[in-house]
Amino acid sequence: MPSRSVSSDYESPVSNARREPFARSVLKRAALGVVLLLIIVSGGAWLMHNGIEAEAEPALDEVAISRPADRTR
Repeated sequence: MPSRSVSSDYESPVSNARREPFARSVLKRAALGVVLLLIIVSGGAWLMHNGIEAEAEPALDEVAISRPADRTR
């Protein structure tokens, strides 16, 4: 009577069918993470760029290092 031992080379169809959707979901999560990272970094850079003014008005006792920013724009 042959033994029912399972060889290490044998892969059942059930385990192979489970592995493919798992790999696909990991790939989707990784892609979503990269997209979210790009959105967060570019949004932060845009906010920092728009939030920085060239130069604020100096106080009365402060020496201005450069000309004040043009506020006509």
